[in-house]
Amino acid sequence: MASILALIALCALRFGSRLAIPLVWVFNVEGTADLLNALLQGIRYTTDADLGATYFNPAVIVPALLVTHHVIFMVLLRPKGPPSQAESLG
Repeated sequence: MASILALIALCALRFGSRLAIPLVWVFNVEGTADLLNALLQGIRYTTDADLGATYFNPAVIVPALLVTHHVIFMVLLRPKGPPSQAESLG
């Protein structure tokens, strides 16, 4: 679901839709909840902590994706004022 929402939000952003920002919010909230749920379910149902080759998912991929979602939240929540001089130059 999160990947479909991400693609829809990406297309809306690309084409300048007025629904783009709300779609990014929906994707980001759902994606974060999905990652946290997957992480908690993995911890809950793996009693012996032997993940085998799949240790890479909770150890690397999920934290990296959570950082990405955090950055998106930061961008969505930043103040909407006139751009600073540094922003207008870069």
